[in-house]
Amino acid sequence: MKSTTDIRVRGYHVDVFGHVNHARYVEFLEEARWAFFDQHRPVVDRLHARGISHAVVRLVLNYRQPARVGDDLRVVTSIKEVGRSSVVVAQEIVHLGDNRLVADAEITNVLLDRETGRPVSIHGDIHPLTSGEDNGHG
Repeated sequence: MKSTTDIRVRGYHVDVFGHVNHARYVEFLEEARWAFFDQHRPVVDRLHARGISHAVVRLVLNYRQPARVGDDLRVVTSIKEVGRSSVVVAQEIVHLGDNRLVADAEITNVLLDRETGRPVSIHGDIHPLTSGEDNGHG
């Protein structure tokens, strides 16, 4: 399961130093995760049908190189690891012009029962890597 999302750096993405502000990278990553979940809708639909949601509980972002206004970036999103009740999503932001790594991140989501707020065990057809979904996206 993998997807890509392209983003052009706009003037409002940069800070007074002329490069993308760290908070904007978090927004770029979130936009790409939404696109990832949109592209893998069957898994998300199965979770929601069972009253399960997911929440970000940890985000580690590594800044590697600056990005500036007009740069075209690609965010590559994939599932790195599936735990008992958590999924670690790996993301890389690369510059499309020269494929240099701009930033990378690991985001941990925990599956939660919407009624109780308690973690839900990942198994069977809600397991994102064994759900039998067509992996042709991205």
